[in-house]
Amino acid sequence: VLVICTMTYLRHPDFADRARATKEEVAKIGVTDAPPAYRTEEIGGQKWFEDKTTVPQLQRQQITSVGLRHLLPVGLSGLFLLIMVLGLFAGDGNHLHSWSSIFIQDIVIPLRGGKPLSPQSHLTLLRLSVVGCATFAFLFSALVPLKVPIWMWWAITGAIYNAGAGAVIIGGLYWRRATAAGAWTAMALGSTLAVGAILLDYFWKDMVKALGASGSGDSYVGPVILGIELPQRMWLNPQWHGFIVMCIAASTFYIVSRLTCREPFDMDWLLHRGKWRVAADHTGEAEAEHVPLLDRLIGVDKLFTRRDRWVASIIFWWSMFCVILNGALVLWHYGVGQIWPAVQMENRAWAWFWLIYGLVIPFLFAAFTLVWFGIGGAIDLKDFFRTLGTMKRDAHDDGSVRRPIPVAAAGDAEEATIKTRR
Repeated sequence: VLVICTMTYLRHPDFADRARATKEEVAKIGVTDAPPAYRTEEIGGQKWFEDKTTVPQLQRQQITSVGLRHLLPVGLSGLFLLIMVLGLFAGDGNHLHSWSSIFIQDIVIPLRGGKPLSPQSHLTLLRLSVVGCATFAFLFSALVPLKVPIWMWWAITGAIYNAGAGAVIIGGLYWRRATAAGAWTAMALGSTLAVGAILLDYFWKDMVKALGASGSGDSYVGPVILGIELPQRMWLNPQWHGFIVMCIAASTFYIVSRLTCREPFDMDWLLHRGKWRVAADHTGEAEAEHVPLLDRLIGVDKLFTRRDRWVASIIFWWSMFCVILNGALVLWHYGVGQIWPAVQMENRAWAWFWLIYGLVIPFLFAAFTLVWFGIGGAIDLKDFFRTLGTMKRDAHDDGSVRRPIPVAAAGDAEEATIKTRR
């Protein structure tokens, strides 16, 4: 909503005088000695946004935040900043904990040969890993500038880990012939190629210039390597880079696993299925078989309380209503409306519809959710600390898969020695 308000503030003629200060400030961001390609009043327009050649990327990135600072009054801008900072703390805190835990569990412990860690050593490594992840994130974001749209940047930086991890997680859990050698190869190759793609895109202009490129724009003449003229910019964008790296990592995982697998792994043991199933994990299966079809469609089972059922049902049916409503409007506009133009909705009707559907209703939901989550969160937080003070802790429950391990099959308390993965 704030982004829409900012764009309206920058583009609508009624705010032209007030928006001029914003546009003048944006025009000074990331500029060189070259004369500006656009007049001040043109900044923020659609043509300006779509011009990726002459408009600095920093201007397009910062125009919304600069516009908000000029649009919002002092009190509201401070509250908005407070919300964003608190959201940053909450989001980054979860990300740092998640990625540092993944690093310890998936990289450090396997490199130790699977040797168990004491709880104190595990916590110390996790804390050091959090500091390391934060340091890497800070230095990487400070040293590598963002030159492409944010979703493109997410695609290629996400591929640093996800290129190999996606194949490893899916293959490791659902393929009997997956091996550690295939996983390590996919992870190493995926992260290396992703980082290489980032560096290649970052230094591409300097590289072609060093190889003899001249001119720019329509007058650009690139160097010829093996009969191929190198373009002024990379052939593919980061979205394609990330996709190609993921395909290479997945193929590498499959090939190396096929070559190094000496014996298929017992997936039933890993996933507690068949003779290795744990009876305590399946106590609700008999009741779950009798859950009505509609409840199963929503995702409701016997473990849901009455309040849980109401919440899940409201969310599900509201989502279905939105899908049906939008589908009906599309059919009406492009179907019935094309045959009988007289029944087309006027612009004013569309504006009222989106005002109510896109702003008023979400605002009411947000207000209700704020009160609900505030009260419920306080109650749950109190229960959380009470549970922490009374629960029995199992130091062995640290996320590791221990080998060999005694497992009791359903209905059989005898200990069984598990065949280790090769």
